[in-house]
Amino acid sequence: MNSLIGKLNKDPHFGKDQEFRNFYEGNRCDSALSGDSCNSADSPSTDKVIVDLDVIVEKWVMNMWEKTKTKQTAKCDFEDLEIIVNWNKVELVQDDAKFEQTNHASKKPYKQTLFKTYFTNKTDQEQEYSFKTERTTRQSCGYNFTKGFSREKEGGINFKIPQEIIEISGGIRSEHSVECGKDQTKEEDITWGVDSIIKVKPKSRTCASLVINELELTRNFSVETRLKGRISVTLNNRKDNQFVKLFSHDIVDIIRQATEKYWLPPNSSVFEIGENNGTKYARSFLKGTCKFRLGVEQYVELEEENL
Repeated sequence: MNSLIGKLNKDPHFGKDQEFRNFYEGNRCDSALSGDSCNSADSPSTDKVIVDLDVIVEKWVMNMWEKTKTKQTAKCDFEDLEIIVNWNKVELVQDDAKFEQTNHASKKPYKQTLFKTYFTNKTDQEQEYSFKTERTTRQSCGYNFTKGFSREKEGGINFKIPQEIIEISGGIRSEHSVECGKDQTKEEDITWGVDSIIKVKPKSRTCASLVINELELTRNFSVETRLKGRISVTLNNRKDNQFVKLFSHDIVDIIRQATEKYWLPPNSSVFEIGENNGTKYARSFLKGTCKFRLGVEQYVELEEENL
């Protein structure tokens, strides 16, 4: 369960529903766009549309609070209520993520020198030296969502990394769990090592370097998800922590109401309502880009010079 606290604010999208116009004038809550999305009239336009499901639920609770208010509950102001949402009976089903290559030209690998050392042979005979070292770098997968929804808790999405990426990388994990709709970067350590014999000619010096090649790739992704089930919402009075009311409802119907009552950003098209074998669901395609930074190979580079 999680508590929705501190999300009440003025919202220019509200006021279109005549039935609750007066109520919302005093108790409008934040826009359904998440904090990562830009929806201010004073801000530049953006293609990033991430709907915050927690805000949608809070708007629904406001709606229900006004509809079912009694003389007893009316003594408590809505802003004094703590909203505790239980998502345990809501199921999030997903298909495997689909990755597509972007239109950007493929970048060539770039090299990075991890370690170098010098071997000097002042004798008249060829000498052998041991070149042994170990270094660690980090490879990463940066997930950037451009369309979809987010949820404060229990909203993980699994990404299976494309086989082509796994084959060229230095042991990247084949699957990542990412919070739904929230940009984040997954990093992994990768260890490079060398244990070689370096032969140095008489009266010369050799520089031996451990070098790796790294590659940056960008892929677009799309993940089809389906939400179904019921949420329950407990309202407590923050002043004395006393129970006030309990609501329970189908999450799909809440999302449908959000569309009808303009709680979603205009023309966002984040959710589609469907039905399969009598079970309703809200479908959403999470879209974005993933930037991979991979270690792909290592080698020893030698440079010789005479003394």
